[in-house]
Amino acid sequence: MGISLYGDDLEALKAKADEIAAVVAKVPGAADVAAEQTAGLPTLRVRVRRNDIARYGINARDVLDAVAVIGGSTIDQVFEG
Repeated sequence: MGISLYGDDLEALKAKADEIAAVVAKVPGAADVAAEQTAGLPTLRVRVRRNDIARYGINARDVLDAVAVIGGSTIDQVFEG
């Protein structure tokens, strides 16, 4: 089971996540309850609406390239555990 929190203030999200984890841990049968560590910068998810951009003769790669120029791009990933 997972609980998702959304917002811009990572410190406030961490505090709320810890509060929620403490409450959930008290539920009978709950095991391995932990708040996922939030680290790094906020992320941006872009979902290209292909039908909409096709009306203007734009392809998805052009949109994603423009977003990469503005917001950067992933250059590496770190896996823990």
